Amino acid sequence: MPTTGVVQDMIEERKKQKENALSKLSQFSLQKLTLKRPVFFVPGWTDEDNTWWTVSNKKFGISIKEWFSGIFKNCDLVEYVTFSDDESKRCKSFLDFGVILKNKILSKIEESQDFDLVGHSMGGLDAVAAVIDDVSPLLKVNSLITVATPHEGRELADLLPKLKKGELHHMMQCVNLDPDQFPIKYINEIGTREKLLNRVKKLYCFAGTIDLAVMRSAKYNKEGLDPDFYKSKVEIIEVSGASHTEKNGITLDPRTTLAIAYVLLGIEIKFGLNYGNFTGGVYTPFDDKGVFI
Repeated sequence: MPTTGVVQDMIEERKKQKENALSKLSQFSLQKLTLKRPVFFVPGWTDEDNTWWTVSNKKFGISIKEWFSGIFKNCDLVEYVTFSDDESKRCKSFLDFGVILKNKILSKIEESQDFDLVGHSMGGLDAVAAVIDDVSPLLKVNSLITVATPHEGRELADLLPKLKKGELHHMMQCVNLDPDQFPIKYINEIGTREKLLNRVKKLYCFAGTIDLAVMRSAKYNKEGLDPDFYKSKVEIIEVSGASHTEKNGITLDPRTTLAIAYVLLGIEIKFGLNYGNFTGGVYTPFDDKGVFI
């Protein structure tokens, strides 16, 4: 069946966006920029080796690690967190990972040091858990960036095919991503969400428009929160045509890499509307010609 004009235009616009993002990243590589503070990249569910942040793929794209190694002259401030098999096996949910993550971060920096935190998929929930911890939370997070993170969980029925193939500890971690389980219920309590937003300077939520693994759960839950408070603390960044991983995967998308670089550099992202797919304050950082603003 032939592609309709509207769909073809959308595909062409995405292509332009990616080309412009690649061009800007190449410019950054020549400039050799400086990070303002340490930044930690956290992997998602079953990605303990941190593949999706660190490994480039000829089919899917260049990793953020490869880009950042060329862009930042102080790239030693970038840490790509990994979890050992033993560490993962001790974790029933992202709440457990949050404790391990907190200890890993504090083994690298002083408690008084400001830093940025970026998490893919469940890694974003690991980061949330480390910040909302009641015993010894991370309190110096400047920007918390979640990328394709299921803030409101994901229905277990949609994940069953993967569960059947997984190891026991991965299965339990996946079960605890279900909205009916305690971990997701807890982080979506109004008090818990207020606590998170009060403890970070800004929360950026990246959402891929064709991410079937997470879907609209990538947006931070605003129900019950003061609208002005939410608006001042949360930015939803839509990456058009991006999926969860692999082909069109959001972590290897140059638009994601560029937008994260902007956040880490403290450069304001000026948003232009994208297709009208979402309403109510959800934008993409490109103008109507596909150019990153």
